[in-house]
Amino acid sequence: MASTHDSAILSPAPMSRFPIEILTEIFLALTIEAFLEPHSNFEVPELPSRVPSQVCSEWRRVLLNYPPYWTKIVLGGFSQKEWFDELAKRSKGRPLDVRVYSDPYHPTHVRREQPVTNLDHAMHRISQIRSLEVYANFSELQVAFVRLRHPVKAPFLESLVVEKYPYSMSPARMEDMEISRQELRKLPKKAGRISAPLLRHLKSHCYSRVLLLGPFRGLRKVEITDTRYLEILTHNELLESLSGLPELEELICKAELSGPENSSGEHVSLPRLKHLTLWTSAEPFHIVLSAIEAHPSCIFNFHISQLLLCEDHDCINIGRAIGEKTKKWADIQLVSGTIVDIQLKDPNVLYVYPNPRTEQSSFLRLSLGREEYLRWDPIHHCPYQISDILQSIIRNVGTPTKVRICRNGWNLGPPMLGLLNTLGSVTDLSLHDIKGDMMSCLSIPGIFPNLEVLRISGDTTEEALQVETPRGVELQRLVDTLKERKRSPCRLALIDLAGLDPSNPLYLDTMESATGLEKLGLKLDFADKVSRGTANVWNNTL
Repeated sequence: MASTHDSAILSPAPMSRFPIEILTEIFLALTIEAFLEPHSNFEVPELPSRVPSQVCSEWRRVLLNYPPYWTKIVLGGFSQKEWFDELAKRSKGRPLDVRVYSDPYHPTHVRREQPVTNLDHAMHRISQIRSLEVYANFSELQVAFVRLRHPVKAPFLESLVVEKYPYSMSPARMEDMEISRQELRKLPKKAGRISAPLLRHLKSHCYSRVLLLGPFRGLRKVEITDTRYLEILTHNELLESLSGLPELEELICKAELSGPENSSGEHVSLPRLKHLTLWTSAEPFHIVLSAIEAHPSCIFNFHISQLLLCEDHDCINIGRAIGEKTKKWADIQLVSGTIVDIQLKDPNVLYVYPNPRTEQSSFLRLSLGREEYLRWDPIHHCPYQISDILQSIIRNVGTPTKVRICRNGWNLGPPMLGLLNTLGSVTDLSLHDIKGDMMSCLSIPGIFPNLEVLRISGDTTEEALQVETPRGVELQRLVDTLKERKRSPCRLALIDLAGLDPSNPLYLDTMESATGLEKLGLKLDFADKVSRGTANVWNNTL
């Protein structure tokens, strides 16, 4: 038989014993936690939940008199107007946080008469919404925004997020992909404007034209990703929208931009912009880049798609735009020298990360990487375009003295040899995860004639270990290269292996052969993490 003490522990206390403040905080915490969880349209929770208010009259009384509980709203399915209206009423005018999952199986298309959806209901109540997150297909978004015939005010709106469906292709999404450029261009270019003075974050992963609903002058961060590769946003529209964002600090724009080949020549001043990611094709790329005037320490991430289609003039324009932008930074920072960091890895897209590192040097990193949806290695298909772009950049940047080349898998044909020949002023060369072909190029007459420091670095990754290089092969390549360079006047005085994995065969072989390399008149620098007992051997002056 249970004791009186045990019964007291097992029996729940009456709700009347809990202060209202504690009850409401518990309910609100549970709702917020559920609201922050990501969901798909197939598992949309009803938020806020009506269940607690139906447990007993006491809970119902507490919740109906606690407006904050009803402000975290998730709408799923096709239309929940009555429930949405009731929630807005229960919140008693407080700002709402709303997430909308449209019905992926409801047929929607711009050519048909569109019924009213949850997205329309959200736009109707935009004046009370603080944050709005929407999962919908393109055509539903287009229709909902076009229905905004008149300007609307959103005085509480701080965040607007438009996401693609978090799961594979639905019937509506497949139909959505078939919308033609011609049909899109027939739609109104400007829907009703949204006035949102508090909006700080705008994100869209399926509808780039959402940026045109502004101006949103208080925006700090904009993320626009249109993965359908339909040209529905022109570069002039993008620049016009950006001109109204004086507070913008970060911009991510991944979209196929259309428009006239010649730019208007007008500049867009974004004095607070410190991060810009631009992913588009060559023509709009250099137009947008040339037009934007950002903060002097802005980091630019450029992804140039469709390199294979670039003509000679496209490559030259791209290089000139990047180079001119970098030169301006150099002038502002009073830079005396330039570092050009060239990364070549499975190229198809040109990634460019230029930004000043210190007051003494500017920094330009060029990385050629594979686009996610491609399975072939385009460096062998468009080496001339890549070489032309890089040479144009280097010509406009100036004469770099430091270069870092990473993970190259390209063969040394005329395009790449032409590129290397433009780097005659380089005195400090870093090779990271480099294959033998690149190492052997150092022995070619005229390549890096002023080289003083050679830095070799890399990691022994699992992938690299699967293809074992016999001990001594990499060292022999290095020795042969050094001997060839010593046949003519050579300034090379230091080989730095501090960044090389100590388990790398080249690292081990060089350690063991330090005294044999002494005749080449070089100094070796190894990793600092070696044990003190062997450091004297490894750091011989050769």
